[in-house]
Amino acid sequence: MRAICIPAVLAVLALAGSLRAAEPDLARIGRLDSEVAAFAKAARIRRSFRWTEADKRAWLARFGPAARERALEACELAAALGEPAGHRTAARACRSYLDAFEGAERDRELRLAMAESLYRGHDYLEAARIFEAEASGPEAADNMLSALRSFFHAFSEPEISRSELAEIRAGYRRVANRFLDAFPDAPEAPMVLFNRARLAYDEADYVQAAMELEIFVERHPAHRMAPMAGYLILDSHHQREDYDALLLAAKRLHADPRIRDERFKRELRTIIDAIERRGLLYYDLGNLCIETY
Repeated sequence: MRAICIPAVLAVLALAGSLRAAEPDLARIGRLDSEVAAFAKAARIRRSFRWTEADKRAWLARFGPAARERALEACELAAALGEPAGHRTAARACRSYLDAFEGAERDRELRLAMAESLYRGHDYLEAARIFEAEASGPEAADNMLSALRSFFHAFSEPEISRSELAEIRAGYRRVANRFLDAFPDAPEAPMVLFNRARLAYDEADYVQAAMELEIFVERHPAHRMAPMAGYLILDSHHQREDYDALLLAAKRLHADPRIRDERFKRELRTIIDAIERRGLLYYDLGNLCIETY
């Protein structure tokens, strides 16, 4: 069997390192990715040798830090460059390291750097998975918010399967529940609550949506999204053709002095009058139209 010349591989990597400073950032990120891939390939080859476990661990411990350093450098360069292509390449370098070196999957710093690169590279679902998995300890709130942000943007990805869509919806609700339970008074809590309710509305779960939106308005009546939440409450009842519930909700919202949006209050008055006149009501999130019959 032909011998694998590891020193030669390392010599080439050392030469490449001396050239990195003169390269454009995107090319440097690509070279770092190639170097991490070379270390990873060597690590996989060495793991296949008939060495003792102690010898394998010693070899991996020697060269793992060099691969890790390059993967993190790629993420730092990608962050400075700010181009999605650079972030995708940096994330690939991190994945090569994590897959090849034993114990690397527990490297929290590198996993979070990879998640950020995935997010900036528009691979939102994979980023969300990592941020959620790392949402514990002192950085729990930040990582939960990053997971929520990633799940939210994953909805807009152009090619998404039904199973992925189901995962995104379940993931957003799961992390939102955790965040609201752990940090109910956080500045971000109102929008997390609103988006969770909006998710139920978008899924046509109108009973759940109305309930969660009522909670939002009760807790945050002065929030800029309170009128939108009110419209969605009314439309949730409208979609179910429950006009008694719609009328009660409209009157409750109209009578709430904490809601100060005058346009919203005027449209609520129009809705109430239309229902009480036995009119046929149609409204579309602020664009109000009354058709009587």
